[in-house]
Amino acid sequence: GVHADHIHHANNWIGVAQHAQTNGVTAFYLDSSHITEMQNDIIPDMLGMSAADIEKLPPYIKYYKCENHIESGEPDCHNYKYNGPCKQRKGQASWHPGYKVNALYGNLMAFFLVDSLLEAIDQLEEDVLEKKRQTLYDMLERLEGEDAMEVDDILTAEVNSLETVGINKNATSFIKQLYQRPLYCHTSILPAQERYLGYLYPEWEGTGKSTKYPVGTSSARAPELGKSNSTSLELVYEEGEIADCPRCVHNDYKDFLYANENMGWRGVTIPNEKEKEAYGKHMKGTNFEKVNIAVCTVLCGWGRCSPGEVNDESYGNGLTLRVNGVEVKEMVSFDKFCSFLKG
Repeated sequence: GVHADHIHHANNWIGVAQHAQTNGVTAFYLDSSHITEMQNDIIPDMLGMSAADIEKLPPYIKYYKCENHIESGEPDCHNYKYNGPCKQRKGQASWHPGYKVNALYGNLMAFFLVDSLLEAIDQLEEDVLEKKRQTLYDMLERLEGEDAMEVDDILTAEVNSLETVGINKNATSFIKQLYQRPLYCHTSILPAQERYLGYLYPEWEGTGKSTKYPVGTSSARAPELGKSNSTSLELVYEEGEIADCPRCVHNDYKDFLYANENMGWRGVTIPNEKEKEAYGKHMKGTNFEKVNIAVCTVLCGWGRCSPGEVNDESYGNGLTLRVNGVEVKEMVSFDKFCSFLKG
């Protein structure tokens, strides 16, 4: 699905959803006109209401709108924009929505999904009653068979225009491999089960929890790293990104794998033993001597990269890569941050 999360982005994302639909992909989005109607005509304005009447309102409606402003204005809406145990945290800006606006979108999406689930259950019940000899298990077996055939169709179909949107033309010959061969992601960014389950490094123990996992080295200390017994790339996090809060109020972190000129050759084994065990069924029959490898470099915030960070333009001038001991000749970028390795 494609979801326009804020009204001022809605018109742009609706075009994306419509393009997806014309290419056979199911898409859904929130209609900004209905959101505007709810905020303007349905949600009450706190201005002029007594304190007693305000207190009777549901939590997500209380102090949502004051003086016809959303999460701002008098009486006191601006003081109720944020909640939780940490009063001051990153991202609190006048142009960012608060928790009440996010709750509105979250509830609307939840209602949509629950309604879709109930509709699917009703449809299953009707189908079973209509075909008296067919049980739900029979239907599941049939649907799984249809699903397997559709997967085969996907793996043999021609790549369409939707699958190459935003892709650099010099990388289009690689793109078909992304859709028609088994693939997996060895990633350091969060949120990712790869991190929570401890797959990133075989020696790390995973917890499966999004609130407790190994974090690696801070970006402030990373330049001090030198040669050691390790031959692996180091996991590094941006120190200023971590919220100083006893509860998880943010989990979108662009952690990265790191090496510097003082550390000697560092590398990564893909797939490692944990990944083989976890993804073995998915990668069954894969010949790891003949694979395509894509590398994504650091996601620099607002395009501002720190000194020493490298990308495909740095290749051969400060950056060298080897695969199984063979030097990579070229990095063929297919978007702003990711490149295929060419031998």
